Order: sequence, then C-alpha cells, then structure tokens
Amino acid sequence: MDETIWRELVQCLQRNIVVFAWTPQDLEGIDPEVITHHLNIDPQLSGVLEDLISPSQNAFVPGRSIGNNILLAQELFHGYNQQHLPPRCALKVDIRKAYDTMEWDFLSAVLKLFGFPPLFILWIEECVTTPSFSVCLNGSPHGFFRGARGLRQGDPMSPYLFVLVMEVLNLILQQIIEQDGGFTYHGRCEALHLF
Repeated sequence: MDETIWRELVQCLQRNIVVFAWTPQDLEGIDPEVITHHLNIDPQLSGVLEDLISPSQNAFVPGRSIGNNILLAQELFHGYNQQHLPPRCALKVDIRKAYDTMEWDFLSAVLKLFGFPPLFILWIEECVTTPSFSVCLNGSPHGFFRGARGLRQGDPMSPYLFVLVMEVLNLILQQIIEQDGGFTYHGRCEALHLF
C-alpha cells in the first residue's frame, strides 16, 4: 500500500474512529479507493443530518452542541415551582438502553421516511444486522450468535442513526400539538423554535 495513503488513513482514523493496532501489512490487498469510500460514508451522513434534524436536537449533529440544550433546560425550569404561574409539567425521556433496543425494521422505515436512497438503506441494514457476538469463558470465546436488534456502541454511524430515529419522536410531538389544542409547549420553547 502506498505510504501516503496509509498516512491519510491513519489520520482519518485518529480523527473519527477508535484507533486500532493496524499496520500497513494488515490492509494489504485492500483497494485504497474502497477504504476511502467507506470512510467517507460517515461525513456524508453527518452532512445530511443538519437539513433533516430539527434545531431542538443538538447531540451528534455537526455544528451543534448538546450543552446548548442543557443551558436552555435550566433556563426553562427556572421558576417552575412558583405558585403564581399556571400549572405545567416536564417530560423526561429515559433513553439509557436506546442503542440496545433499536428495532432494525423501524430504523429501515425511518431511513425510507427521510428519503434515503434504497442502496444506501441496504448498506446501512447490512452494517447494522450482520454483526455476530461471542461469549468468553475463562478467556476463550465459545460459540457465536447473531443479534436481533440494536445499534453497535462504538460504531461511528450509530449516533447519526440514533438521532434520525429520535427525530421521529420530535415529529410525533409536533403532530400532537398541531392536532390537539390541550397540549402545548412552554412559551419560551416556541419563541426559541425548540420544537
């Protein structure tokens, strides 16, 4: 493999992915164009997110910071316990196991909903549905089994796919507000266009 391609690959991996103990010999026989093509999927997907994802979602979207949402939440909750204000409530969604419980069929439907090309959806499905797992007993792997759902932690695409799925929750909440006059957002949320 050409030394400049190797250097570029290592730099790209150091910027975007957990660095593995690869050597140029490990990648022998692999076409550099294929490597470059696959490494470019991640930036292409992240570039599309900015147009698809509402401004209220800031995690994992390039150019946005989740810290903004933390500060806004503190500002919105300031004074919630004051008696002279109208009754209100806050909704906190616990998504701690969200990666593990992501249904693959739902992810495919979301990608179709957002208009991704069928070939791209097939690539994503292939990446998400093909991993196999092994259990280590006394330091040795024993058998392999395939997963039935979930996104892999550490996969550079997983945060972007998760944000797309979470956008569906945002769209559902927006639809409820438009159809049902009984549920509204805090006035400051509307003024800041958070939903």
